[in-house]
Amino acid sequence: RRVHGGLEHSTSPMPELNVSAVPVMLHLIKIDPQNMDHCTRALIQHALQFGVHQEKESEFGFFSVTRCEEELTLIVDDQQVLSFPVHVRAKSQQWAAIRVTEGADAIDAVGIVSRLTAPLALEGITMCYFSTFTTDMILVPPNDLNRAMNIVRSQLSQSDSSTSHSTTTDKSVSLSTYTLDADLAICQLPHLNVKQCAHPILRLLLFPSSPTSFFSLTVTANEVSLVMEAKDISEFPSGVMTVHSHEWSAVSVSPGQELSANTALVAPVSQALASQSIPIFYLSTFSEDLTLVPRARLENAVQSLRDSFVVDE
Repeated sequence: RRVHGGLEHSTSPMPELNVSAVPVMLHLIKIDPQNMDHCTRALIQHALQFGVHQEKESEFGFFSVTRCEEELTLIVDDQQVLSFPVHVRAKSQQWAAIRVTEGADAIDAVGIVSRLTAPLALEGITMCYFSTFTTDMILVPPNDLNRAMNIVRSQLSQSDSSTSHSTTTDKSVSLSTYTLDADLAICQLPHLNVKQCAHPILRLLLFPSSPTSFFSLTVTANEVSLVMEAKDISEFPSGVMTVHSHEWSAVSVSPGQELSANTALVAPVSQALASQSIPIFYLSTFSEDLTLVPRARLENAVQSLRDSFVVDE
């Protein structure tokens, strides 16, 4: 089933956003290819068995895995991180998280990411950003959580949804970018359908068709969100999931260093694209930021980044 049947160039109005602090710490982990065999059991366990609706907020759970270029990035909660080998989780980064619930209509809305992250960047708060089908997660250092919550709530309390904060882009800074070759699809899978989709989920996660294949799976108590190459939708049973109406392209943005130098990118990158009325779906990974834009707007998005930064391609 496909949703959002409008034209690819159309955008949705700014939806109502509900903000809450995630009651558990999240851990960002990079899994190198040589460690995959040690993590397979835990990946299968959480990708398939966590797909059960949980009623209590105290039982909040979060599992996300993103495969891009031979690298796997995990975002897992305090309990799930214990399932992975000690030598893998030893280098994990601990983050607090703000959950912004907006609904599926927000995928086509312009400026949400910029509106949420610009005021945080101005206050010097480092962050990662992770979109799902109905929710956005802002990851911040644990000591900055209360301050970040107050900033975001203050921003959203302003009646003018177009209010923006200027985040200066530095044309002397060189950013590395590349565009993923594949067209991508953003999907939502009901929890009850996870079991019948186990085979394609595990195939895409553990046995990609090529080293550069892209796949992202996020499982929470409220949703199962997937981003996959559009051609891979055919591997799933017909009618089991909701697919966004148009295909997306992904632009990788990175200063060529690890995440500690990468966390400031989300605010200026999202603002540059919002200035051109381009909706985005944002995925921070351990080594890079992936900015998904409607395929029809890809050229506009790349040009906007060139205009805002010195871009190495």
